[in-house]
Amino acid sequence: MRPFYLFRRENGVIYVQFQNEAMHRRTTAKSTHETNMARAMTVVCDWMQNGIPVKGKRQAVASSVAINNLIALASKNQIDADDVARLSGFLESFGYGLTNQVRDEREKVRLVDHLTAFWDYDTSPYVLDKVAHDYDIGKRHCSDMVKRVSYWKEFFGDVFFEDVTTERLREFEIALKAKNLAGATRNYIMLAGKTAYKWAFENKKIKENPCVGLKRYNAKKTAKDRGVLTMDEAKAIFKITWDDERARVASLVAMTTGLRQGEIRALRACDIGEDRLYVRHNWENTDGLKSPKNGHTRELPLLPNVRDALKALVLQNKHEIPEADKFIFWGSLPDKPIVENLILEGFKDALEKIGITEEVRVTRNIVFHSWRHFFGTTLSMQVNERQTQLALGHMTAAMTKHYIDHKTEEDLAVISKALDSAFGSAA
Repeated sequence: MRPFYLFRRENGVIYVQFQNEAMHRRTTAKSTHETNMARAMTVVCDWMQNGIPVKGKRQAVASSVAINNLIALASKNQIDADDVARLSGFLESFGYGLTNQVRDEREKVRLVDHLTAFWDYDTSPYVLDKVAHDYDIGKRHCSDMVKRVSYWKEFFGDVFFEDVTTERLREFEIALKAKNLAGATRNYIMLAGKTAYKWAFENKKIKENPCVGLKRYNAKKTAKDRGVLTMDEAKAIFKITWDDERARVASLVAMTTGLRQGEIRALRACDIGEDRLYVRHNWENTDGLKSPKNGHTRELPLLPNVRDALKALVLQNKHEIPEADKFIFWGSLPDKPIVENLILEGFKDALEKIGITEEVRVTRNIVFHSWRHFFGTTLSMQVNERQTQLALGHMTAAMTKHYIDHKTEEDLAVISKALDSAFGSAA
């Protein structure tokens, strides 16, 4: 095998590469500063015998190759303490020294800084990796996760990401429990860190994942049951006059289709069929139009009076854009729907008008999403569970059960009547 190779670059100057037998590759090209091949060969032969000039001294070609070996090994995380010692000794022979102590660990980062950067939608390698593999991850989700990092900051302070132990994480879980937060909320707070540690471990950034073995909180035990309107209350709310027609129709759609508020706000004129409503998008304030929850589009039966109400709203949209692209629940800008607060405040105002005060609403835990529970409960009385699951767009029967598992005053009345009929004479 030849000990070196000469080649000429476009400017005419001849360069040399020495053969690195250990790494089976050539060293970085070095200029001979000659344009004549014979003179270049003379320079290289001098370097082979007396060493390459380096800052007024001569560095042996063999030593140069050794350093390149060390650099190549270090880039592959294959360098050890003996290699570092050899390199240090060689540098000292030329009057140089390693001014900083060599560390076995990488430069550490504060836990809070690491988590904040990890959930930065625009720069996070984790997010970029998700997007590259066609996974749906939104700006709102990342923004919510950044907010939850504040709980980690409160407990861990300036602790480094690499120094967090499983024992310390268990103490963090107990501290979160003491805050009387809902189980689902605590699970999301923990997820902000668990995801970062899992990704770091899978990508060989850390040697162990301290989150392995941690359990999820029992969210069902602390979850507050969602309040559901009675049928009489639902009928009454549409007999009154609403201040904003868009808020009224939004509740009408939610009651008769079970759509989530984001899905309702995302509806456009092209989503209205003859007797179907096509659920193609969900609206997020940070992401705009995106796929519906669970990533699946669906179609639902559309009652004639609801269809007419939707068509009437489209006619009120005066933005100069193609008809099919117009938002049904239009806002002040052509490319954005109504703000969610107008829908929520309109719903609360309607509840007040039928006698459900704000205090009662909060006590009963009635929110706009309650319409979805109302729809699921009502529908489940008429069709089987699979059909209810299809209408709600759930991926699992367990989630559907959560939405239809509401007892109503009507249910209790029917049960009471049945018990009286069966056991009344024996009591």
